[in-house]
Amino acid sequence: MSAPVVAFVADDHFAMPLAAAIASVIANLNREQKLKVFIVDGGVSQTKKDRIAQLEDRERVNIRWLKPSKSHHDLLKALPYGCCGGTTYYKMFLPELLGPEYPRIVYLDSDVIVEADITDIWEADLGDNYVLAVQDLINPCVSSPCGLTKWRELNRRADDELFNAGVLVINAAKWHEENINYKLVEYLRSYRRYVQLCDQDAMNAVFRNKWGRLNTRWNVLPFMKKASRHSLLSKESHEDLIMHAHVLHYCGSSKPWKVRCRHLRRDRFYYYLDMTAWVGWRPKSSSIISESVAYGLRTIQGGLRRMLNTGLE
Repeated sequence: MSAPVVAFVADDHFAMPLAAAIASVIANLNREQKLKVFIVDGGVSQTKKDRIAQLEDRERVNIRWLKPSKSHHDLLKALPYGCCGGTTYYKMFLPELLGPEYPRIVYLDSDVIVEADITDIWEADLGDNYVLAVQDLINPCVSSPCGLTKWRELNRRADDELFNAGVLVINAAKWHEENINYKLVEYLRSYRRYVQLCDQDAMNAVFRNKWGRLNTRWNVLPFMKKASRHSLLSKESHEDLIMHAHVLHYCGSSKPWKVRCRHLRRDRFYYYLDMTAWVGWRPKSSSIISESVAYGLRTIQGGLRRMLNTGLE
């Protein structure tokens, strides 16, 4: 099969984590294997792009930036943000941005660390599925607290599985054939008042049972006590999975580059970060206040967006 095509979406705040994520993919790739990396530019400064470019290898690793069009940008402003930033929606447009030359794409969130050869999922059988993904460990079903708010209206069963959209193998050819972007946007517009997790809501609603299952180790979320009642695993089993993950997904507010992070494998982030132009970088304790302020502002912004969405209903 051809060289793996791996895509990310990032804004300026996620440029450094993105570099660590790319470094982890490269470090675990078979040394004979080439790699194509595409990054949708959500507003990354040129200085940080230049630092990320240092991960390129002319013989093996190619990194290209994709610039969304004005129509993409305008569309994002019209979509509900839920508790996520609008940039996350760019992953829905990856098949369009890359074009028909790339019939399959591995998508990774920028807050992941890859600990296995990405070729394993790149070569996985897509079948007739829209995506391959991992069932969400924290919100495993559409009826989970952060599942699909209107799952009954959508004629879903309470125990229908819900996948996490942080690691995807995208059947781009099928997305082109069935105009999936339009269907995802229509869902978001129709249910804008009830959207919680942005594109993840839309994909789980539109794809229903047309998604294939990846091994759970390919997208291991952190254990969250507040979600443990709905989790698939006990705390001990979850933490054991974290220790043996193929992909560590640092979702939620406790990121490894923040002072207060208590993730069991925070060290793996710095292991790969030190392979980048950010080698030696560590957060300063003085950043605790700025983290708290930023979290408070995001909470307020999320509440205002939900109020706005309600008013537009």
